[in-house]
Amino acid sequence: MMVMLYLVLLSNLILLGGEFISMQCRQFLKDNEIEVEPLVPHYMVAKKEQVKEKEKPVWTKKNSFPEVTTSWHNYMCKAVIQDLKHPVQQVSEGPYDERIISVLPTTHFEFPNGYNQEFGNERFKIPEALFDPSATMGGSMLGMSQIVTTSVG
Repeated sequence: MMVMLYLVLLSNLILLGGEFISMQCRQFLKDNEIEVEPLVPHYMVAKKEQVKEKEKPVWTKKNSFPEVTTSWHNYMCKAVIQDLKHPVQQVSEGPYDERIISVLPTTHFEFPNGYNQEFGNERFKIPEALFDPSATMGGSMLGMSQIVTTSVG
């Protein structure tokens, strides 16, 4: 019974954690005025021109595509964030240390509309909030490890 409870709690934390990271990625894009808001999903892009890193994207919207529901459009926007999260976000192998992270290689990412950028320490900082939310968000929030330990006890 205890193992079942643990698995349910863990699966819920993973789902919540993934959604939390998605929200943090979107907030990061807004806070840093990265030229992808509003998000442009792949299905809307007819063509895009190659631009230099961090330059405003130059793209053409498809003239005709089937009318989509708001929920499907939102789902496709969420997929863009998923595309950003998976290859770019990384968890530090040890406690988060800005000095160590700053010398690690950056990761390049291009959004569907052509905007592109190298991501450095922020790719570690965003997921770090799962393990030490107080360091990145302030306050006295519990991290994932503390929640699991407290729940399973």
